[in-house]
Amino acid sequence: MPFPEELRKQLERCSVVVALIGPAWLEPAEKTGKPKIWDPRDWVRQEFAIASALNRKVIPVLLDKARMPTVDDLPQPVPRELDRFLKLNALPLPDSYWREGVIKLVEAMGGTHEVQEARRH
Repeated sequence: MPFPEELRKQLERCSVVVALIGPAWLEPAEKTGKPKIWDPRDWVRQEFAIASALNRKVIPVLLDKARMPTVDDLPQPVPRELDRFLKLNALPLPDSYWREGVIKLVEAMGGTHEVQEARRH
């Protein structure tokens, strides 16, 4: 199955999408000089667009020193799916409190199970 179809199929099956954002995600791409999120063909952007269209809960997780984008970081006019992303609350997950952050993430996803052990792999 082609990847776009598989991506949509998997997103249709889930109720929560966790968007892991690294510290370099807003840096310019080598080929274009613009962040990858500017490219409508970027798989991460497509994943978010599909999740938005399916009205899935999306939780942005900021790894290390990553930050949420501002309007100035995005193409103008801001595409609808990225406008929705700007309005979400992100969960910071720095190395310094990884275990506690993972527990908060599970709670944000609606989990009720106690996290026995959270380790970064």
